[in-house]
Amino acid sequence: MKKNIFFVSAVVALCFFYTGSVYMAQYYRLMTFYDDVTIDIITSVYNYILQALGIAIYIYGFKKRYLLFSNNHFFVYSLIIGSIFMSIILITRNPIILQIFGYLFNLSIGINSAFYLTLFTEKCPEEKMGLFFGLSYALGSIGTYLLSLIDNGEYITSSKSIALYFLIIALIIYFVLNSENIKYKSRKNTKTQMPSSTKNLVLIIILMTTISCIGSGLYYSLPQAQGINWYLIRAFYSIGLIIAGLIMDKNSFMGETCVVASLTYPLIATSLFNQGMTDTITLSLSYIFRGFITIYYVLSFGKLYKKENDYLLFSSLGLLVSRLSEAIITIVLMKLNISNIVQLIFSAICFIPLLFVFVKTQNEKYVGTSFSETKRMALFCEKYELTNREKEILELLVQGLSDLEISSKLFISNNTVRFHISNLLKKTNSKSRIDVVNALNKM
Repeated sequence: MKKNIFFVSAVVALCFFYTGSVYMAQYYRLMTFYDDVTIDIITSVYNYILQALGIAIYIYGFKKRYLLFSNNHFFVYSLIIGSIFMSIILITRNPIILQIFGYLFNLSIGINSAFYLTLFTEKCPEEKMGLFFGLSYALGSIGTYLLSLIDNGEYITSSKSIALYFLIIALIIYFVLNSENIKYKSRKNTKTQMPSSTKNLVLIIILMTTISCIGSGLYYSLPQAQGINWYLIRAFYSIGLIIAGLIMDKNSFMGETCVVASLTYPLIATSLFNQGMTDTITLSLSYIFRGFITIYYVLSFGKLYKKENDYLLFSSLGLLVSRLSEAIITIVLMKLNISNIVQLIFSAICFIPLLFVFVKTQNEKYVGTSFSETKRMALFCEKYELTNREKEILELLVQGLSDLEISSKLFISNNTVRFHISNLLKKTNSKSRIDVVNALNKM
């Protein structure tokens, strides 16, 4: 298991470093030809929409042709094709060609991201997902920042960097093709028909992701100033990712609370403008908050697969939703030319439904059961002769708690939790945890 997650995390870090650096290179090369508004529309709207399309293509392909889309060679071919687009982006001096191949490269980013996020979800243990994902993305962001320091930022946007990117691609391909640890488990198909309880959970995650991404879209427009060092901002982003990953692993309630609290930052940023702080630092601090949003939408869908054990193809759905949300809010802010005060009001309005969804989620997870549910639980335990400990664990499974949260709540080890869950599955003739919960609901 340790080897699995080490190799997969290395692939995620290298991919994010490579794609993030090329993405930023395209952004700065576009500055030669277009104004700031046009560049933002190209990079934060069209590029993000194409990334979302790439993710959707992979999810659909994973569902319809699992053997093809789960094959490591598919990922390798996608990387190679993307490398052609990357080379043209860094060589061309024609703005139209730069745009077209930038779009194609972002489409490949979406496909590649969906592949490695899905593989990461399958290989990483649930209680370590936040840490390993946060570290992987953080290393990628730091790598982009360090690359931007070479030749005063000229190297990352020049054709000289192509050789380095090909070296990174070769390293990724080596890991993917020469390690037995980086392969999907064999399966005939993946389920896509969800029970109503799971659909409700997916809807809540989508709402949390959409509202938080749209509400935090103010980060991109505040402050409205020139000369922002986006490379440095990505380095700060890595700090937020690591902190958020650690907190999410330790206590998901606290992590989700931080996601809600992130929408308070636009107010904080506004108060900092006239206090001698540069715009770059103000935005950099915002990306520490943004790390919680990223970790949330990745881990929420990832942990859904860990609980349900059948819905692996939805692992990258959070990234798809976030990309579309960010594209929508960017185009709204750019096209409507909304004033700062209206944006602040809009962010505050987003905070209200986000808080409502959060409270509803926690209420469903942690509030005690009603009398009828208590009676149903008692009948279920009597029918299958469950022990008191198995009953306790079943009650926590119904609330949606992870193994780590159950072990913390009951003061027992993760292995003990898994042992009791295994017995629970055997006694109730269930294949997965969701089957047990469904059986209880049908009593």
